[in-house]
Amino acid sequence: MTFRRLAAALGLAAVIAAPAWAQPGGPNRFQTQPPATRPATTPNGRPINERHERIKTEAQAAYQKGDYQHTLTLMEGVLKEAPRDDVALYLRGSARVEIGRRDGNAKLVRDGVADARQAITVKPQDNAIYYLPYLYGMASLAQLEQRPEHAEVAIKVGEGIVTHPSVKAEDKANIHYQMGVAHMILKDPASSAKDYEQALRMSPNHLGALMALADAYTKAGDAAKAENAYDRATTALPKNALVFNNRGSFRQSRGDVNGAVDDFTKAIELDPTFGVAYTNRGFALMTAGNLNAAENDFTASLNANPNQDSVYSFRGAARLGQGKVDSAIADFTQLIERSPKNSVAWSDLGFARFFAKDYKGASQAFDQAIGLNQNMKYLNPWRYWSLTLGGAPEDKVKEFGADVGSRPKDHDWVDGLAAYATGNLTHDELVSWADDKNPKLKQEQLCEAYYFQGLKLAQEGKQKESEEAFEKAIATNARHLSSYRGSQFALSKFSESGKLRK
Repeated sequence: MTFRRLAAALGLAAVIAAPAWAQPGGPNRFQTQPPATRPATTPNGRPINERHERIKTEAQAAYQKGDYQHTLTLMEGVLKEAPRDDVALYLRGSARVEIGRRDGNAKLVRDGVADARQAITVKPQDNAIYYLPYLYGMASLAQLEQRPEHAEVAIKVGEGIVTHPSVKAEDKANIHYQMGVAHMILKDPASSAKDYEQALRMSPNHLGALMALADAYTKAGDAAKAENAYDRATTALPKNALVFNNRGSFRQSRGDVNGAVDDFTKAIELDPTFGVAYTNRGFALMTAGNLNAAENDFTASLNANPNQDSVYSFRGAARLGQGKVDSAIADFTQLIERSPKNSVAWSDLGFARFFAKDYKGASQAFDQAIGLNQNMKYLNPWRYWSLTLGGAPEDKVKEFGADVGSRPKDHDWVDGLAAYATGNLTHDELVSWADDKNPKLKQEQLCEAYYFQGLKLAQEGKQKESEEAFEKAIATNARHLSSYRGSQFALSKFSESGKLRK
């Protein structure tokens, strides 16, 4: 069992992977607002509808909070009564693009683009902000419909706007930001970086550009510039939890676990309700082997947002690593209740039950996992041992062993583990199959070989030899493997932090 990477979403911050990486999203989240003041009358001389103005103010506030559906509902009402209200069209278009992008609804995105076009038509002067949902919508359609020409159109339109002398610097910054988004969709991070740099020249504290610039340099393979971009972001916005969270994720990806923990801690200090930062810090602490602290952070993240399937998985793994098998089973069970077709969750539950010596329950969980995903053949030796140790009828064990444990014709490692379990391969033969060309992989394979040797020796009543095999498995330091974890359980070698007792 490996500590898998997280993929989830939390409000306006899109989480890319664990360690979770929150990014600014949406065309206007960090950009200018619709006109704050309005003349006393409309261009055709009609008086301003004050009720509509109050509703639009509420809609803008809802949009900034990420409540796009409420924004959409409010603007639908205004536009029924005033179908040519440019601000209402702009807000409805922005909300439609956000919801359509989030839900993968290309039609809704197109509707948002149409709203933006109409807003531009209604207010043909001083309307650069109304291009934002248009540009973002076109870039989104390029992704949703797999049509890069939409992003190319967005860039071309943006280039025309930023060269117009009447457009304010702040609006030009926002347009460059959207052009950068379009370039990223076209897999051109170098051009994206140029646009984000232009945006920052015009608006140095533009959060979207600050964070996207670092991402662009990362994808362009320029780690030094990416790190500099993150440092610029934290300097420009020292009170913003998001920028420290994202720099922490970057540091974690570079192997700087301590620096990552420091950044996530700073993000939490700035915003104690920032669940993503708790998840990220927990993942970093788990990577470092501090499982008790990691468990506490995962719990804090779930308290902030209980609808995070992957965090239940992470907390279960952290608990399992401390020997808290019942608590781990509870987490994996809750995850399965939320996602019953999650094959990895079923396999994790199987491992936890196996370590709890509930071999029948482990066998059932492993069967569920492989029934959902036939590619999980690495579970076969665990399934065999679950049947053997669980007291399954001898004929059933032999039948299963004959099915999965025959001697492989090649040196396939996973098949070799199953063949060793069934007695069709010796331990020395299995060890000789370990990959000499990849030292890390070899250590992981040896961890598995020694763990299953320990199981077999224990079954034969050779307790001392069995313990020696488990010790060898632990000595590989392959802490992310279930075989390593199983060896800990076999020897009862846990500490409060989840690290091995010396």
